[in-house]
Amino acid sequence: MRQFGEMEKLQKEFGTEVAFIFVYTREAHPDNGPDSRAEAGATGGWRIKNNPVKINNHKNYEERVKAACELKSAGKQQWRVLVDDMDSSVQTAFGKLPNSAYLISPLGRVAGKWAWVGAEPIRARLKAEKSLKPWTVVDDRLLPLRACTPGSWLSYNVADRKEQVMFEQCSPQSVSRNGIKIELKAFESHDRAKPVTKTLKVKGVDLPCYVLTQDRVEAWVCLWLPGDGVAQVIEDGKPVRTLQDAGFEKGKSIINPYEPEKWKAK
Repeated sequence: MRQFGEMEKLQKEFGTEVAFIFVYTREAHPDNGPDSRAEAGATGGWRIKNNPVKINNHKNYEERVKAACELKSAGKQQWRVLVDDMDSSVQTAFGKLPNSAYLISPLGRVAGKWAWVGAEPIRARLKAEKSLKPWTVVDDRLLPLRACTPGSWLSYNVADRKEQVMFEQCSPQSVSRNGIKIELKAFESHDRAKPVTKTLKVKGVDLPCYVLTQDRVEAWVCLWLPGDGVAQVIEDGKPVRTLQDAGFEKGKSIINPYEPEKWKAK
């Protein structure tokens, strides 16, 4: 518990740029655990005498969630608290350490890791980062392509004809769209764009879009969509390409209005 105060200081200092997330796993020092550390499991936990926090090992997920809620109310009201499953999948994936910390960069990579939480080394790493705020598609138009999946598609009205864009091959290095290969490079821009948001209605669904304008051409990008996420292109005030449908698998549309009556019928 004493590390909470250290992390709270970091949150006050960097909270406007960094999202602090606490993952609650197995209780590190359950009140009903063994007295010896040697008898504890790989992911925790042994009993500490005179521990002011009295939490027993969780028998089920409901108990773990309840303990996490109590933990949040005890001093992490400003944090997002996530709860690991009973198999400790997240804790195991990150090395089975009971009090580790990770810094994920705006580009989604691990920029720092610490086996034991300590404010000073984490503060030094945060200050070394040139930018802590996540970059968006407004800043880097290739960001949607990095999350592309093979087989995804976009269908458009283009002037007086229909056109379909298919994504055949997708990897962290490149994407193939209708047979054309697009190389993906690391995002290095230091200039931040001001986002403009608008809504485009397609098949009765309101798609939230970022509008990118350059040389009197507007590109409407929706992050709900696969591939490059382009929902509409407007040139000199006139739509020249408008989305009609989209999907992540052939023949399966993802643009469907929510109709609760149909769910009730099932």
